[in-house]
Amino acid sequence: MHRRTRLLVAALALALTSLQPIAVAQAESAAPRGGIEAYLDGGPIPATAAGDYFCHDFDFPTLYCYSTAAALEAAVAVLTTDGGRSATAVYGPSDYVTVYSEPGYVGSYAHLAQSYDALWVIGWNDQISSFKARNSANGSFYVDWYASGQRLDFCCNSTVPQLSGTFDNAISSVYRR
Repeated sequence: MHRRTRLLVAALALALTSLQPIAVAQAESAAPRGGIEAYLDGGPIPATAAGDYFCHDFDFPTLYCYSTAAALEAAVAVLTTDGGRSATAVYGPSDYVTVYSEPGYVGSYAHLAQSYDALWVIGWNDQISSFKARNSANGSFYVDWYASGQRLDFCCNSTVPQLSGTFDNAISSVYRR
């Protein structure tokens, strides 16, 4: 009986390791070399490490990350100009939210233009403590993957310097609406 249980557990573990969240599967179908890519100051890093840096996903499925906030903002400034003309948006033309790892818009952060079924794929699962909505866009955060669990809606350039206990370091998916 014990051998049969061990075999069943091993088979189940093997089956589960082959499953991927939809966000990863979708990203892999769109990404060169098969997945979300991330770069830190020009060198490759695992995409799951992006939550430790200052990043943007404006060239999804590639994330560009920087060691300092100043370097990120300088890179974004280059993206938001066109032959010396200012872009219409303060940040990227398609970003809808900037998420921060600490209250008060402190710590690592990311300008997001994509929806994510599972924020772990870019290193932001259960790490968001404050945010700023951008470009008059609407969106929703969820405490579980795939838009499940409790929901926090945002819109219209709102800023939230401290998430409530329900959402602080508990957000696992985000969607533009």
